[in-house]
Amino acid sequence: MKVPLQIEITDKKQCTINQSFLDELYNEKMWAWYKEWGLINHKPTEKILTFADGKAKFNGKLLENALNQGMLRRLRASMIFPFKAARAIKKYTPQKIDATYERETNANYSSKNKTVLLKKLHSFWELLFENMRYAFLAGLIEQYKLKIHIPADYQADVQAEKFRAMKLVVQKKLSKTRFDKQYGFLSTDDYDFSAPRYYELKKMPFIVKNDIPKKISTHNFREHIRFRSAKMVALIRKTVLALGNTDAFYESKAENPRAQVNTVTNGKKHQHRKNCVLSGVCMSEAETVDGVARILKSHKEYSLVKKNEIIIITDFSPNIVMLFSLVKGVVSEKGTRLAHLAVVARERNIPVLGQVANVTKTVKNGQRVVLDSKNGVIHILT
Repeated sequence: MKVPLQIEITDKKQCTINQSFLDELYNEKMWAWYKEWGLINHKPTEKILTFADGKAKFNGKLLENALNQGMLRRLRASMIFPFKAARAIKKYTPQKIDATYERETNANYSSKNKTVLLKKLHSFWELLFENMRYAFLAGLIEQYKLKIHIPADYQADVQAEKFRAMKLVVQKKLSKTRFDKQYGFLSTDDYDFSAPRYYELKKMPFIVKNDIPKKISTHNFREHIRFRSAKMVALIRKTVLALGNTDAFYESKAENPRAQVNTVTNGKKHQHRKNCVLSGVCMSEAETVDGVARILKSHKEYSLVKKNEIIIITDFSPNIVMLFSLVKGVVSEKGTRLAHLAVVARERNIPVLGQVANVTKTVKNGQRVVLDSKNGVIHILT
């Protein structure tokens, strides 16, 4: 049984809320859900997710050992889990989250006392984890390629619809107010509590030039779940800000440990190199491609991407998907096979290589590269 990494742990700012969320999600809730679904017998004594120097470290070996507890156990899990997963999917009812968000998003929290706000915060937190239960379940269904019926309402391509709406806003064919009403709860990093939501911004955070073809698919179920989770993240962020607890977020670079890390390793700065090979992990296998490298360090640089380039990024972001109509391939320093970017890339036959150490520092803009996703390498030619 392969290790299923249901949602990606990004290198987001590990502020107090982010750490609390990930700690409870992976060290408590995940094990309870796995036991409920018949995948494990008991919860390990050590933590699967730890934090150090502002970074989250995931112990995949611990999860693998917990899932592979004897042949009989694996056989039993393979027979029970599909049945329990199918039954659980039928119980997915996001209407409560939708109704809560509609009710609370425009509510005035400045006049509410601390007791009321803390009660709301607890309620939003519980709803978020109930929804994350289905995010994990959807990831497992995809990981094990289970043929489970997904209602048609959850197969619509909400991600493509969001990007189309963003493009209309940039073209001034859709007002920012109308966009925010439908997608304002989202962010450049939906699971980062410290990241401002779109409705907090005066304009789009990046320019959208191309439409993404809509694709009706069961894979889109995960995106419907993610959108609901983002609604609760938005409400939790709103409540924390109303409580005046701004210390829960890193508001400046000086407060963020990761922002203080420079590009020096073993006393030497990273040098741009040529005629070398970097290795990584194949996230989406497709034919070998060559092209000009484009380093993207933030969403503000998306508009610089040109046709047939190979983009080099630090981490998977679902927003990279809107560039798929332009690029030949993607290389990242981080990422997992079940991240949205990797899933869509496999559907559209785009090569993606992840976990390539320091690739954004080794490759420079304009260098010619060859991406061989099958063998998990990228060749820097010039």
